[in-house]
Amino acid sequence: MIYFIRIFLVVYFSFVGLNLFSQDLSTLKKEKSSIEKKISLTNKLIVQAQKRKKTTINDIKLIQKQIDYRNKLIDINQSVVNQLSDSINSMNSVIIDLGNEISTLKKEYEKLILSAYIRKLQYNELNFFLSSSSFNETYRKYILLNEYNKYRRKQGEILVKSKNSLNIKKLALRELISKNQKNIDNLSLEKQKLENEISRKNRYLKSFKRKESKLRGDIKKYTKSLQNLNGKINDIIASLGDNTFIASDFGKMTGKLKSPVNKGIVISKFGIHYHPVLKNVKIKNNGIDIKVLSGSSVNCVYDGVVTRVVVIPGYNKAVIVRHGKYLTVYANLKSVDVKNGQKVKLGQKIGTVYSGEGENSNVVHFEIWNEKIKQNPEKWLIL
Repeated sequence: MIYFIRIFLVVYFSFVGLNLFSQDLSTLKKEKSSIEKKISLTNKLIVQAQKRKKTTINDIKLIQKQIDYRNKLIDINQSVVNQLSDSINSMNSVIIDLGNEISTLKKEYEKLILSAYIRKLQYNELNFFLSSSSFNETYRKYILLNEYNKYRRKQGEILVKSKNSLNIKKLALRELISKNQKNIDNLSLEKQKLENEISRKNRYLKSFKRKESKLRGDIKKYTKSLQNLNGKINDIIASLGDNTFIASDFGKMTGKLKSPVNKGIVISKFGIHYHPVLKNVKIKNNGIDIKVLSGSSVNCVYDGVVTRVVVIPGYNKAVIVRHGKYLTVYANLKSVDVKNGQKVKLGQKIGTVYSGEGENSNVVHFEIWNEKIKQNPEKWLIL
């Protein structure tokens, strides 16, 4: 019985460990799938950008995002490899322990069989019972012999089950080793891709460093465009007053809003950041910039009313939608599908992204305002 308990504990805890490992691995697989989708989209955007003759700063930002995603994927793959390695080591320990228990069981079972054989040679069961001096003694011998036979059969069953369990464990170990080798190969491949992307980024940076005066000029143009858009929004807020707000639940949608584009990569975040090329030069963003595929639609993130459709140099066409005390801004549009005063619904097409030459080709600029306070869109959107 003690051997059965020991084997049960070995097998039980090995399954518990594998179950916890499977749960962790499932989480990692979901994260990996999400990152791989972003990498796939970024690859498409990079290929699209390469069709243009000129490289832009946004191309460098896009490659940097690809590098960030690749690093995350490498970290996830490394975690998978580490967990699989730990599981392989645990499985090896289980197999060794199980093998030792089976060896002990086998020896004990052999002793039982040999003992039964010797007993059979010495006397048969009929003489064993006839030699009893009373009925009670005969009954006790019957019970003893019956229990002995049950124990012998039970030990045989335990031995068979243990051997089967050992074979299953060995098969599972081979599968884990094979799976881990594939992950190790993938990890090596991702690291090579990362090195290639870093080299590409460095080549781009090197070429742009020779154009410092042009880059500073571009920053001035960008800042002026941002100020123009900023001024338009402030004018709109001032003109509406406090009594023209239409009730909206927009304020409850933090972290719940769908992205204004179906597929896109955020290449410029909200707030103040260092320029990707010029040292110690900071640039400000009142929203986020999303790189998209050519011809992508831009959609309304929540029910509201179109307040203004305006043209902003550097941002092309822009649409401003009011949601109660909140405003959403969709800029750098080539064409617009809505008009002033029009009610719009969640997911309704606002317009189409600008595609052409220049820095902002296929980039959607998106902002959220709470009256005069600028919001970080990434805290509101599901990206």
